[in-house]
Amino acid sequence: MRLKTELADLNKNPIVNLGLTVELIDDNNIFEWECSLEGPSDTVYANGKFYLRIFFPEDYPEKGPEVCFKTPIYHLNVNPRKCDNNSKPERLGHVCLNFLDNWEPKYTMRKILTNIFNMFYYANSQSPYGLDRRDEYESNRESFDEKARYFTKKYADPKRTGDPDFGDEWDFSLY
Repeated sequence: MRLKTELADLNKNPIVNLGLTVELIDDNNIFEWECSLEGPSDTVYANGKFYLRIFFPEDYPEKGPEVCFKTPIYHLNVNPRKCDNNSKPERLGHVCLNFLDNWEPKYTMRKILTNIFNMFYYANSQSPYGLDRRDEYESNRESFDEKARYFTKKYADPKRTGDPDFGDEWDFSLY
């Protein structure tokens, strides 16, 4: 099974400089992974440790996984709200990445995790979750960056112990 091979490869040959951990949430369920990434020191997410959940469909790699930040992150391309019944069935923390929406079976978890890491450096304002954050990002980048640093410190403290469960809603009201 490809998922087992990819998991073993990531643990045996980690992606350099990502501060990445990858593990199964339940040893009997290969279809749900938990990962952590460290925010790069030259970004507004510096000194943060961010947890993600990855949900694989049973027909992976024919269909791509859903990737969700478990740790709140102030980012254009991450869903900060629990979806209501009229919304797409995306989870809180859902990551919007173009290549995930245009999935091809040749893509691997190594590529996915590298692209997730690259989100610390880049945001896609053409595909935002929330026009207010997109407008702030485009017109007042200093304010956006200040909030991203503040919420990284608030939610992604690497000294935090235990399961980083922040509930069903992320509170991005400032101070």
